[in-house]
This record gives sequence, C-alpha cells and structure tokens, in this order.
Amino acid sequence: MGKMSNKDRAKQFLPFDSLKGLQDALRIKEYENERISRGEISEDIIEKISNNMINYEEGNEVLIKYFIDGYYKNIKGVPLIDSDKRIIKINEIIIDFDNIFDFELV
Repeated sequence: MGKMSNKDRAKQFLPFDSLKGLQDALRIKEYENERISRGEISEDIIEKISNNMINYEEGNEVLIKYFIDGYYKNIKGVPLIDSDKRIIKINEIIIDFDNIFDFELV
C-alpha cells in the first residue's frame, strides 16, 4: 500500500454533511419561529409620523421603521412618497403607510 498524497490526506478532514440541507432547513424554521404579530400603534406615534411626513423635503434622507412578514425592520434612504396610493418606496422596497411604525428625518 502506497503513501497517501497530501491532497488526498487533506480531503479526509473536510467537513462532511451527512444530512444535506439540514442546516438550511433549521435556519428557515428558526426564522419562521421568530415571527411576531404586528403591534398596535398609538395615536401619538401616528401624529408624529404624519408630522414628519408633512415636513419631509424631497430628496432628504429618512429612517423608517416598518413591519413586514412578521418582523420589524429599519430602512434608511431617500423615499418616494405616494400619498394617493398610501405607500412609500425606498431603496426598491414598497411600504404601506399602515405598516410604518416610525418615520425619522435624518
């Protein structure tokens, strides 16, 4: 029996995933289990958001906290506000007014 080459010896120490896809499936399940219900927003916060949106000057950057698919997320950028459709588009993300939980002028 001949001596094993360094390359072949190294292969035996590579990680072996006997349950292919298990780690991905676990990550997906964990992500789904962390989802929460959308909370209610107080009248004070609604008024603050409304005032900040009224005072927003086109082209300025904002920080928005919004709710989507069971998670609260933050996004920063220059928004396009469509009051008729009640949506904001920011960085290719479309956010419904009803899902905005904070709107800060940066």
